[in-house]
Amino acid sequence: MDAIERRIIPELLRSRVEDGMRGGAGHPSPPSISKKEIDRLAELSIAHDGRAAFDFVDSFRARGVGLKTLCMDLLAPAARELGRHWCNDTCNFLDVTCGVSRLQSILHELGSAVTADRSHEATPGRVLLLPVPGEQHTFGVQMVAEFFRRDGWDVSCVNFTHGRSVSATVGTRWFDVVGLSLASETLIDSCAAEISAIRKASINQNIQVMVGGALASQRQDIHSLVSADVIATSFSGAAAEVSHADMSSAKGH
Repeated sequence: MDAIERRIIPELLRSRVEDGMRGGAGHPSPPSISKKEIDRLAELSIAHDGRAAFDFVDSFRARGVGLKTLCMDLLAPAARELGRHWCNDTCNFLDVTCGVSRLQSILHELGSAVTADRSHEATPGRVLLLPVPGEQHTFGVQMVAEFFRRDGWDVSCVNFTHGRSVSATVGTRWFDVVGLSLASETLIDSCAAEISAIRKASINQNIQVMVGGALASQRQDIHSLVSADVIATSFSGAAAEVSHADMSSAKGH
């Protein structure tokens, strides 16, 4: 248990949504979410009433707060708050794990609602999202998945820990993009090898490979180290960066 608490919990709670990732033009956003509201969601996520946290987030949706704001300014900060509680020994392993699981469920529910609203629209493509084999955390991958869904993509979000490999999947199903989440320096070589295997196995000979996660914003040389087509430095901008790279590639032919 000590090893799990020292290693897995920090990875589970690692949220790469920093202030610098919130930039970008767009419509004026609703009033900002307060620190008090973030703290309240963190508290509700570990409460016995499992629906309380969902209802709390729904109250923001009723006020017209969009998916991006909810993810970047409420869910991710609430996950960080759980991390602080764990570091300060005010929450135990079970509480924090339960809290993060509920935040993930809320994220999925939000994304499902957006997908239903856009089900009649044409999809830009199909994307497979997963952590690099060996990575422990999945919250960031799920958050990226919801932003892709918001933009109309057909998303598959998996974690290949046993059985079927990524190469086998892209070798039998068409994907326009594969996105890998990389946070650990020790897995850089594994990520590069995975990307090479994906390109060799894919039935789409022009498949785009995107790498995001902690190292995407920490290491400026990550692009050359893993030979990715796209480096995504933010959750919300990942789909746009892939689309931009695809358009640039098309212009080059």
